Amino acid sequence: MKKKNSVSDFTSERNAMLVEHFKKQIARQSKVDIEKAFKGAAEQPAPRFWVSEHRAAVVIAALLKAENENDHSEVERILGEMFKEKREMYREIFRRVKALKEERPDAPVCELVEEVVNQPAPHNYMSWHRAKIVIYAEKRRARLERNLK
Repeated sequence: MKKKNSVSDFTSERNAMLVEHFKKQIARQSKVDIEKAFKGAAEQPAPRFWVSEHRAAVVIAALLKAENENDHSEVERILGEMFKEKREMYREIFRRVKALKEERPDAPVCELVEEVVNQPAPHNYMSWHRAKIVIYAEKRRARLERNLK
């Protein structure tokens, strides 16, 4: 489980990218629909999966172990404790890691997970509500930074 208020190395990159996507969504609209802009920003492809290599390796190793033991209830228990978007993200990472494992069976899981996590992701795996919170917090932070100058 992630520790409360922990910040990953990529958080500022993710936040800046979300704000950019949000601005592009607004610019595309003739009549501004803010909710649609947040949804559009959250659904844009991402340059990587927004999870640390370490955390992903822990989850994927547990999923691989459960799958190898044919314990489907354990797989569902692990994934069932997550929000829908995060569950989808881990399923995609898991699918990609298994495909790589077929190609390179002797490669360590950590190495495969690191490779997959740093591949482009089909979207941000974030609800539009969460994207809204992140975008507003980032805009607030930028405004405060400008005011301090």
